[in-house]
Amino acid sequence: GDTYEWGWFGSGQPFSYVAAPNGVFVEFPDKPMSASCRQTRKQDDAAIAEAICINVGAQPAPCSTKGVWHVFSPGPEQGNNTYIAWPQFVRKHIVSKIGTKQHSPLPTATHLNSSSEEEQLSTIEAAGKSGFMRYAMPICPSAIESIPTWGKFYDAIGKSGMTTWPWTAGDYTHGSSEKLFGHNDWFIHVPKGSAAHRIAEIKPGNPIEDNGFEIYQYGGHYPVVDLTNPDFQKWYAKILDEACANGLTGIYLDMYGKASGNVNYLKFPASPGIEGMLNIAREFDRHGMPVGVEGENPMFLDTFWFRERLYAPHAGKEFALVGMQPRTDEKGDGFALDFFRMAMYNCYMYTQIDGYIQGFERFPGESRMVERILRLVPTCSMLARKIGIPQVRETPFGTSWISQTGAALFFWHNVEELELALPRGYVLKTMTKPDGSVMELSGKVLKNVSGDSIVYIEKKQD
Repeated sequence: GDTYEWGWFGSGQPFSYVAAPNGVFVEFPDKPMSASCRQTRKQDDAAIAEAICINVGAQPAPCSTKGVWHVFSPGPEQGNNTYIAWPQFVRKHIVSKIGTKQHSPLPTATHLNSSSEEEQLSTIEAAGKSGFMRYAMPICPSAIESIPTWGKFYDAIGKSGMTTWPWTAGDYTHGSSEKLFGHNDWFIHVPKGSAAHRIAEIKPGNPIEDNGFEIYQYGGHYPVVDLTNPDFQKWYAKILDEACANGLTGIYLDMYGKASGNVNYLKFPASPGIEGMLNIAREFDRHGMPVGVEGENPMFLDTFWFRERLYAPHAGKEFALVGMQPRTDEKGDGFALDFFRMAMYNCYMYTQIDGYIQGFERFPGESRMVERILRLVPTCSMLARKIGIPQVRETPFGTSWISQTGAALFFWHNVEELELALPRGYVLKTMTKPDGSVMELSGKVLKNVSGDSIVYIEKKQD
């Protein structure tokens, strides 16, 4: 077996995990770092080989790395709950280390960027009335400096009671009016012909140095910015200030997982991009702004690009996506996984509702699927407001959520009777039924609960 290599703050989970009958072994970073992990096991070999490679950039010797924790728990897994605990813990641990606030995935609506401006604005209004809390704007391609210019949409999203979520190029040039091209020293440089140089070809007109180094470009087209450059950080902070003044309240950063490991070899010493992300993350935090990134990076919201045609089936394995906000922008991908089962694990993919709002389907059955989601969204949004970021665990009937401000039970399976042992101060409040109707609850016993039901448990003030 071979997991192949994944990046802890780039392309995969920010920890390693091995479970066996006699115990569970986990390794995780103490602080944000650029690192990759790989696990292999040869046929008939009793041992699993694991390699963790820490990227320090280009540093003079001797140098040291940030710490990695090694944790062993004797005994077998407790179902999926042993694994589920780790991504939730690591996210809280990392944001505590850098002093920023953790943000939660939220019910998020979007449109496909083939729709007209009028259709987009009417979809935004309908999404707000339906109870969505976040609205994703697929404005790709667009230049970094264009972030402040979308005030018309930010205003419409804000007036509809939602957080903005525009697509932006996280660390590279994109679009037709790049002001960054006047600052070649702001870009990642790699040795010509080096192993780190993955440029397909240099396009005429793109900036290029003739000193043995050349600017690294994603896909041979998009020059990549050095996030550790202090002048770029100051420029970006001004862009954010202007955008926030125009109504920006949340943002998605494309390619930001990849960015964590980029190194500008023209400098010496040179640190990987994640070191520059620390200042940028604190700048977002200064604005109180939730941030989603392509990839998996516990400094931010995991908003990897979910494409059903490229991934192994996730149905029945949604627990692996606990606490994530996957991005979708291809027809049907937002419906590839069951909305309720995702919500059970506090995970919300983008829901494309523009077709439904405009009265057409992009694939058979889309309207029926949107209608079911719209019955669930108000309760899911209410839970996000009341409970915040919960600790999620699987139960025999679905999942449970709990935080210091409330709790919830998600029922995937029917239950005839369930007696609850509630913590002090927690009381049954409401149940949302599959048809979207809400009934009041009391006591500590639930009876005849149908699948697709959600129970809210209120935390009374002391």
